[in-house]
Amino acid sequence: MLTGWQLTEDDNEWYYMHANGVMATGWLLDRGSWYYLDGEGTMKKGWVTVGGVWYYMRSSGAMATGWLLDGNTWYWLDPSSGAMATGTVTVEGRASSFSSSGAWLGYADGAGAPAADAASRSASRADSVTNAAGQRLIMTAPMASRSEVIDDMVSAWDSAGSAYPSALASGGAPTIRDFAGIVYDEAVAEGVSPELVFVQSMKETGWLGFGGDVSVGQFNFSGIGAVGGGAQGASFPDVRTGIRAQVQHLRAYADPNVTTASLANPVVDPRFTYVRKGAAPVVEYLGIQENPNHTGWAAARGYGGDLVSMMNTYF
Repeated sequence: MLTGWQLTEDDNEWYYMHANGVMATGWLLDRGSWYYLDGEGTMKKGWVTVGGVWYYMRSSGAMATGWLLDGNTWYWLDPSSGAMATGTVTVEGRASSFSSSGAWLGYADGAGAPAADAASRSASRADSVTNAAGQRLIMTAPMASRSEVIDDMVSAWDSAGSAYPSALASGGAPTIRDFAGIVYDEAVAEGVSPELVFVQSMKETGWLGFGGDVSVGQFNFSGIGAVGGGAQGASFPDVRTGIRAQVQHLRAYADPNVTTASLANPVVDPRFTYVRKGAAPVVEYLGIQENPNHTGWAAARGYGGDLVSMMNTYF
């Protein structure tokens, strides 16, 4: 008897069979993620409406939550239910305005009016990457569209004047644009700032020059497990896995409620369980000396501040 997820050969669609062999329909919770299967049992992807409410199902079928960039439009999906926001909704402590189709219009002013023009909306979106104290959030949507953010990453790389290591081609990233695309996709999957992931990987590796205890062939772009004294740290099979581990480690520091089950992808960070969850919600606190919880990514003074400075410079 077939059970669990099944991919059919005739229509290349996914279905789910319960332990008793009955095909699932409607909402399904599997390993911490919600899926929606229509009346014929087909797993849905993209936008779906259920009971008059819109939801977005990722390419994996898992329901999206938080900020979503679809094309050039931002949407907010309730972190608990996944429901698409419309009207005026408080997001990350600030009132935001959304159209009836869910498109984000900007932050509401004192009268509840949305930002008036594209430039104002862009400025408001930039403001959303900081908390009320002006500190840079780790868990945040990208500052621009996928193509724009990747272009900024490539421009930052070009300005550094470094030689791109050919060894990364064997790991699935033959060019800096390929590398940037992996960074963006892996970061967005977990709700982590892709701009942060990029600048941290550049800082930790000396713009992919490596040269320290970690070698390029380890595909470890953030020094995970490299604690000094010649310790090489973790090794990963390819570029994507190395970036994924970095992203998961960042989410562990920023998200007090994250578990291995709630991650978008299977855990690959070998030190995920050791991180004090939620102990560094802002980039500045990734430096142990500046973190009031006395923990963080690195012991060097001003580590988090250096990352913020790089983000401000290149994005």
